[in-house]
Amino acid sequence: MYIIDSNNGRIQKFDLSGNYTAQWGSVGTDNGQFVFDTPDETSGVEGDMDIDTAGNVYVVDNSNYRIQKFTSSGTYLMKWGSQGNGEGQFLYPCGIAIDNKNGFVYVSDNSLQNGGSNNVGRIEKFDLLGNFIKQWTFENQPFGALDVDNSGNVLAISGNRVYKYAFK
Repeated sequence: MYIIDSNNGRIQKFDLSGNYTAQWGSVGTDNGQFVFDTPDETSGVEGDMDIDTAGNVYVVDNSNYRIQKFTSSGTYLMKWGSQGNGEGQFLYPCGIAIDNKNGFVYVSDNSLQNGGSNNVGRIEKFDLLGNFIKQWTFENQPFGALDVDNSGNVLAISGNRVYKYAFK
């Protein structure tokens, strides 16, 4: 079990009995460091993570505008993303979901935070190495948490609703 400790910029790992086993990260902008932050109380989550079938941990590093990938023991592997609204860039990444069946990573991103306008939400699709594949844009529909079902459909939370998308 992994927990984001947003105040201390770290990931903590516990076994299934709740016993602490490891931690990694600190506040900062270097590799393996995080800035989990929300610009205001309505912005959504402060970081999110998911795990692939190999046990690698993918962490949404919100205010550093990137995704970081680690081994299950916390060894830094790689990162991708930068600030912006282009392909593979983020204005405020919120949610992440690994499609382990098909080998994709989905990330929700929102323009409302950090000076964006008209509340555009995006879901971006990457491979497991962070290579950008495709994006979908939704006017006035910011997204938070994501998940992927057994059929590869993306489940996205926006406001008090869950949306199901069959992205291809």
